[in-house]
Amino acid sequence: MARVPGYDFMVLLTYTPRADSVARGYEDWLRRVDNPFFNATDGVQHYSNWKIAGGAHPQMGTHFDFLGIDGLGSLDEVMNGERLNGFRKEWRRLWGVDPEGTPGVNAQAYLCERIAKTPRPGWGNQALVVPESTANQRLDGFDTWRVRESLRKTTLGFPEFHVGFASDPAAFADLKRKHAARGAVAGDLVAAP
Repeated sequence: MARVPGYDFMVLLTYTPRADSVARGYEDWLRRVDNPFFNATDGVQHYSNWKIAGGAHPQMGTHFDFLGIDGLGSLDEVMNGERLNGFRKEWRRLWGVDPEGTPGVNAQAYLCERIAKTPRPGWGNQALVVPESTANQRLDGFDTWRVRESLRKTTLGFPEFHVGFASDPAAFADLKRKHAARGAVAGDLVAAP
């Protein structure tokens, strides 16, 4: 995965698609349709899709997406534009647990602001999300994000979180082992530009 631009605002999307989605080609659809759609949307700097590969957190579901945006001024168009609303409706029809779209059932969305950035040589195809309930806690090698607001009126359960990346399976296993007690969730990359 190419180095992700240094955006300071993102939407963390967490969700669990219908139980049969993977068997019906969900991950291929993410690579062919979903990921190119979002990465071609004005106001989006980088969009990537991840599947939980280890750990568990009740609000994280089985999948999560990082949707890096240009800034707060682009949030409304990215999240509520006419083009996205049509796309969201099709996603619900194909993959949503609730195709009718009851708010907060199919996916949760949280506007987040980067509060600490760690220089690193590159990004990997594995991500670790470490929940943090203590303000101003930092982890070496991780960026720290603060949840500014829930966009679907759900609760993430932690006000801040750290995101780290690895390409080496041994390094990733070490990250998971070190942070498992903190409720860390490990994700494998499904799609990115």
